[in-house]
Amino acid sequence: MKGLLQKDPPLPRYSKTWDLNIVLRYLKKLWPLSSLNLFQLTMRLAMLLSLCSGKRGQNLHLLDLNFMVRQGDRVKFDLRVPVKNYGKASDVKLQTIEFMEYPHDKELCPVTTLNRYLEVTKPLRMSPKLFLISMKPYRRASRATIARWVKTVMENAGVDTSVYKPHSARSATVSKAASLGIPTDVILSRAGWKSDNCFAMYYLKPIEVDGGSDFQSAVLQLD
Repeated sequence: MKGLLQKDPPLPRYSKTWDLNIVLRYLKKLWPLSSLNLFQLTMRLAMLLSLCSGKRGQNLHLLDLNFMVRQGDRVKFDLRVPVKNYGKASDVKLQTIEFMEYPHDKELCPVTTLNRYLEVTKPLRMSPKLFLISMKPYRRASRATIARWVKTVMENAGVDTSVYKPHSARSATVSKAASLGIPTDVILSRAGWKSDNCFAMYYLKPIEVDGGSDFQSAVLQLD
């Protein structure tokens, strides 16, 4: 098997990544929140949480209101089931995804958008999972649906989705954080990687540029 890997090694899909500012500028156009329909609000929230968490789409799919806790200026979700990062039962640990208020720009604040989404979906809810499809019967959204929402935002913003797939949002996020000086150990902890090998090989890319003190602030900072 080692010989096969050497003969045909797994290679990264991308040699570079897209500029996060393209999507951030588009998200700022989806304001005020009261003017958005449920589909627009859902897509906006999915993209913001994807960017601010640095996690896989699988993690967004698992967000559950039963395990959501508010602590001051932040909202935390405990993940109660194993995710891809842990391959053995002995490796399984309780993971927490945290989102903070972003007072520098309310139009990009994930907590503000989350609060509005919870307000709008409260009378529609039949599931404790955070993300619901935006039409009747408003059941839990699948992982594929969440990925389509992220792709739609990318496409509407002007990212070339014939080249970049929804999962590339993860690379765009961590690459921007790294370019702004966020320490590698902070990025690894936020994104859920055990070592920097995967990060360096598959996700840290030069940013294809169009003509802070913490991970989330760095990601949301508009140049």
